[in-house]
Amino acid sequence: MAGKVLCIEIGSRVTHVVELDQKLKNPKLHHFFKVSTPEDGVKDGSVHLMPEFVEQMKEELKSRKIKTKKVIFVLNSTRIANREVEIPMVKEKQIQDLLITNSAEFFPVDLTQYQLVHNIIEKKVEEKKYRLSVLAVPKEIIRSYHEFAQALGLEIFAMDYLGNSIAQGMKAEMRQQVKVAVKIDEETSMLTLIKGEKVELQRNLSYGIGDAVEAVMEESVFGEIHSFIEGLEVMRQRCCIHESFEDGGQKETVTESLRPLVGNLRRILDYYVSGHQNTSIEEIGIFGTGAGCQGLTELLTNELNVRVYVIEGIPRMIANGSSIAEKIVVGEYLGAIAGILKPLNFVLEQTSLTPKEGGRESLLPKLLCGICLLLSVAMVAGTLISGTILGLEKRSLTEEVEALKEAEEVYREYELVGEEYASVKEMYAYTKTPNDMVLDFWEEMEAKMPSEILIETMTMGLEGISMKIKVSDKAVAADVIWQLRNCNSIANVQVTQTTEHVDDQGKSIVEFLAYCEYTKGEGSETNET
Repeated sequence: MAGKVLCIEIGSRVTHVVELDQKLKNPKLHHFFKVSTPEDGVKDGSVHLMPEFVEQMKEELKSRKIKTKKVIFVLNSTRIANREVEIPMVKEKQIQDLLITNSAEFFPVDLTQYQLVHNIIEKKVEEKKYRLSVLAVPKEIIRSYHEFAQALGLEIFAMDYLGNSIAQGMKAEMRQQVKVAVKIDEETSMLTLIKGEKVELQRNLSYGIGDAVEAVMEESVFGEIHSFIEGLEVMRQRCCIHESFEDGGQKETVTESLRPLVGNLRRILDYYVSGHQNTSIEEIGIFGTGAGCQGLTELLTNELNVRVYVIEGIPRMIANGSSIAEKIVVGEYLGAIAGILKPLNFVLEQTSLTPKEGGRESLLPKLLCGICLLLSVAMVAGTLISGTILGLEKRSLTEEVEALKEAEEVYREYELVGEEYASVKEMYAYTKTPNDMVLDFWEEMEAKMPSEILIETMTMGLEGISMKIKVSDKAVAADVIWQLRNCNSIANVQVTQTTEHVDDQGKSIVEFLAYCEYTKGEGSETNET
């Protein structure tokens, strides 16, 4: 990548824009600014083409004399499905085809409406497997960003998912053994935990700084505030948040609005630590729209019992001479900045072009008409010849029938015996059912299943068994499904309703329904004639 590029992250309330120079080893940050995202400017992840939003963006770019045309969009939406999967180690160029072929196993969606993109998390050389992060992105979202770029007169260089952007930024600049970062935006937050070079955990929360900003805007003690961005600036200039939920006073409403965010962060961190007893979380970095609000780090530190600090940008991307205050502000733009590191690059599928009038393509209909005319002439001639040949064949066959009349009686007797045999076989079939395979299936389960599997319910039918299964984590669930599909007594396995939650003791629980169809035995074959 060379030259300057724009990176844009469109949030529900605020849109962040940065201009970066990628010519150097240490990319230089030239410009960064934010504008208000209009109400309904983004809906379900898709950007709505609103004239006032387009004009505002154009004006901001023009006022800063930004002439860069290449753009990277960083996307975030609850409609983007994210799964971790393991596949056999094939050539990297074959991964996409393999994912599309087996997509029904991890994305129960209509793939004509989605695009699959992936990122290799880990290469398990000894097991000859890839561990992948796979996204299913609605094509409608991708198309809306292309239309928005076109309206701005920009050319899309790449597109990235926010989760990947954050992970790449963390790998580049955070050096602890266990690295935790939380991006706090207007309506959502994203927690990412990396151990070494692997993304161990990433969760999208439905809580952000928005409720706190709204509370500040409603409190007269903080003055008259006209917009969300103004309310955000007040929270950066004045401390509007208590250090603890136990404190009272005029900041209590603002502080209380953050309780759902803090509670969910605590729950996720406790869940991870409980499953990794030899792991400790030393500190948490926060960034994003809400990270610079005064008092937030103190509240999180006291309530989570872990040191919380504001990530002050990616140092190697800050221009020389930038002040510490400016670096802290730049931390708000990290989601957009990190989009330049290693974007996943969603590509909009191109439609076929309309043939140009008068060009080569216009000769095709004429050529087809000529071929059809020649074929018609050939068919008429062929019909006359075929009529003569068929007459000769009919005479020959009549003579053969006369010679084989004696064999006809023998054949009819054979057919009668065959019908009686089929009748007896069909009657025998009613004494056998596929359910006869249940004992074989149960013996295979005892031999192959991990000891920690819990079968909560089991329903046996004539064709198969339906089970509700509980295990401790996704890895065990994957092993159970693999073993089921390798049972000799089972022909087909369908897995649905997979859920993951934490029980009252803080232990992870993965539940899913499995329907196992028996292998066809003797009973199922008796209906064939």
